[in-house]
Amino acid sequence: MTKERASANEEARPVSLWENKDVKGHALCAEHMWRKHKDEVKSLRNRQAAYLDSLPTDPQEACHAAMRLMEGGHGYYPEGFEMARHLSCALEAMIRHSDTDDEGPERDAAIYLADKAVQSMMRATEQLDRIADILGNPGRVKREGA
Repeated sequence: MTKERASANEEARPVSLWENKDVKGHALCAEHMWRKHKDEVKSLRNRQAAYLDSLPTDPQEACHAAMRLMEGGHGYYPEGFEMARHLSCALEAMIRHSDTDDEGPERDAAIYLADKAVQSMMRATEQLDRIADILGNPGRVKREGA
């Protein structure tokens, strides 16, 4: 808590639970916990800065890098996208044409396909996020340099 006061008549007052909640509990946590949190945040911020520094800054290079990710060496979609699409189609057909409420190989297969589809979509999402970062990086560098 700061020792400065808004006015000479104002008494020192504690941080309210609502104020503490607004800052994710950091106002009232123990000092060692606050330092640990700050260190973790600093580490994450450094990692993000290193990631952003690794991205191309030239617009032409950014476009080429994004296209390499889009093509993924296997077509025109990011890695995981086509697999997720095919798995989703297979899963839809399995669910439509079988009784998946009962234990058995059909249900296990449907669960397996659903899991693989989710994993593939997560991978595709990561690739799309990276593409967005790559394409946005020249503008970010320009804004931060201004």
